[in-house]
Amino acid sequence: MGVTTDDNFRWRGLRILLAVSTIPIVIITILRIHRCWPNGAYLGNPSGVWIALANDLCHGVFYRPLYSPLGYGGTRYFPLQFVVQAGLIKLGGNPIMTGHLLSLCATLALMAGIYFLLRRLGVDNLLSFCSSVFVLCSESTQLALHSIRGDVLPAALVVWGIVACCGTTVGLRQLVIAAILFTLAFSAKITAGYAVCAVFLFFLLSGRRRQAWTLAALSATGFTVVIAGMLIASDGRAFDVLKACLFGGENLTSIRQTPQRLALFAFGEDVGGSPFLLLASAALLTWPRRFWKEIAPLFFLCAAGMTVIVYGSPGTDYNHLIDLQAAAIILLAVWISRSDRTTASFGLAALAIAALLAVFPAGRSFHMDDTFQGRREMLAAVQIAKSDSGPILSKNPLIPLLAGQTPYIIDPFMFAMLSRSNPHFNGPLCKMLQERKFSEVVLPENPASNAVGKRSRKPQFSDGFSQKLLENYTLARKMKEEYIFLPRQH
Repeated sequence: MGVTTDDNFRWRGLRILLAVSTIPIVIITILRIHRCWPNGAYLGNPSGVWIALANDLCHGVFYRPLYSPLGYGGTRYFPLQFVVQAGLIKLGGNPIMTGHLLSLCATLALMAGIYFLLRRLGVDNLLSFCSSVFVLCSESTQLALHSIRGDVLPAALVVWGIVACCGTTVGLRQLVIAAILFTLAFSAKITAGYAVCAVFLFFLLSGRRRQAWTLAALSATGFTVVIAGMLIASDGRAFDVLKACLFGGENLTSIRQTPQRLALFAFGEDVGGSPFLLLASAALLTWPRRFWKEIAPLFFLCAAGMTVIVYGSPGTDYNHLIDLQAAAIILLAVWISRSDRTTASFGLAALAIAALLAVFPAGRSFHMDDTFQGRREMLAAVQIAKSDSGPILSKNPLIPLLAGQTPYIIDPFMFAMLSRSNPHFNGPLCKMLQERKFSEVVLPENPASNAVGKRSRKPQFSDGFSQKLLENYTLARKMKEEYIFLPRQH
């Protein structure tokens, strides 16, 4: 039977619904940027770490040692994000604003990459555009956009690398461009290397062995250059730092908890993005076997595999879902474009409904954003410390940075992990506390409260820290999100 007038009317209606469904999430995203950037709602510890790494580089320190006169180093972050931000700061930019602008540009680049990749895969213009917008439905993307983190930049580079490999002709020039983009993604986040595996399998399964091995060789060369450059630029410090911190405290216990942790973040924290993951999984199961060698399902499967590995670390949060969310949206769009009219209609409706449902968690977050007073409390902590010239110890490295200081601990999470594996690692910190060298200590929880300590997912600086702190410092001010301790009087 041919396509009836009613079918055409229904099809046009679904496409209009798809276009309309992009509007609410765009409006909420713009409103959240307008609200979050000024009040620092998402400038938590991870944002402080990224800015602190850029600040160190501005002062000529690329990967500070695990311990030195500067204080404690140690981070698992790869350098591209903070190197670019340090360059922007050197050009006269404000550290916080340059970080926000970098996040915004990376998010726009990711959206543009999804659009152009879908167009190269034969998806029509409207579906490609709407799909690129739907990446904003994920709270992981929203978090990256409203804070300062290094997750969206490598995701954007990965998608653009795949774009280079999906043209009508893929010669040496395209492979070199792809390898450069994949190398940059790797230099921003080590786990981004999974994208090379996806494209390698794509070439291999489609009978293009020469392209597969050429890309693998070029990318391996690029990855080697990145590692060598990090070692040379840091005078070898990067090796010790990454050797100690790369796995972020991952062990057999944390690996066994991977399914629970992944489910919590994918379906509990990132509620707006979870329908897209479920729909993509369902689409993959119904995908004809002959299409499995295409890049969309391979990208989704490789991203899913890497995401599972990442969530084996206890220090992961829902920001690591960006790649998987992008791959899910790409898979859904390609699946719809490959389906017959009836199936495609169902896919369009499901996609539009998922986007509209994402408005509710995004709207709830928008309502909550105004209750955070991150920047106001950080500035208040800085004002309290101005009467004393000593260093500030803070779980958020951004607070000492706002005071014009170099953070004593650059990555509090990794410091806690390293202290647990080496009981002597925290010796200099305990000595500083005992001698009351810090002008103030700023924490997001009160160590004197056992109840808070049990509920908090954030580890203390180290074992014995709370005792040393309470012996030598007293709680001077309790704010909504910060506790400020000042030295006890002799």
